[in-house]
Amino acid sequence: PDAAADAAPEATAAAHVAAYTASAELVAAAFAAADPAGAAWLPEISTARPFPVPLARSFHLIDYVAHSWDVARTLGTTVAFDDDVLAEAVRVAELVPDDESRTGERAFFRPRLPVPDDAVPLDRFLLLLGRDPAWAPPA
Repeated sequence: PDAAADAAPEATAAAHVAAYTASAELVAAAFAAADPAGAAWLPEISTARPFPVPLARSFHLIDYVAHSWDVARTLGTTVAFDDDVLAEAVRVAELVPDDESRTGERAFFRPRLPVPDDAVPLDRFLLLLGRDPAWAPPA
């Protein structure tokens, strides 16, 4: 067996984790330096207007939570979040309009799925954004 080839997946994974961590730190630093009363341009959402900094920050929060779940589920594992992170993510997900913007080719989220009253916070978050908490990749 080739030791270098066997080590490659771990090295690649470590490089991806390092790149993601660096990216997240840059976003966190940018928001920490931003005037909370100011505005931020998010051209991936709208080129027509900037968004209040707290709202822009909340968009990134739900992206991080949703995509962390996406990646974990795709890899056949789970992800856990602090209760306060999930509470805020649910609060923001409840504010995302559930309209025709969720059905287009460039939709950020799918239409909401039914949310049972007793849904745990992560499931509630996922369902609000049109993700099925029971989804699993094909075997």
